[in-house]
Amino acid sequence: VGGVAFGAKNVIVLVGSNKIVKDEEEAFKRSHEFVLPAESARARDDYGVPGSALLNYEVIKAVSPFSPNRIQVVLVKEALGF
Repeated sequence: VGGVAFGAKNVIVLVGSNKIVKDEEEAFKRSHEFVLPAESARARDDYGVPGSALLNYEVIKAVSPFSPNRIQVVLVKEALGF
C-alpha cells in the first residue's frame, strides 16, 4: 500500500476479474467476508500464525495533476489471488 501511495515513480497494478465489484461498499464487504477468511487460512497453513488482519486500505479517487499517468491498472480476464 505504501509504495502505491508514496514511493514508486510508476505503479502497475494487475487486477483479476474476480476483484471487480459494483462499488466501494461492496469492495469493503468482499474484503471482510471473503478475502480475510481466505487469507487467514493461507497464513495459518503457510506460517503457523493465528490468522491475518485487514490493517490498510487504499482507495484511489483521483490522480495528481503533476503525474497523471503514474498509476496504471491492468485488468486480467481470470481469477488472480483472493
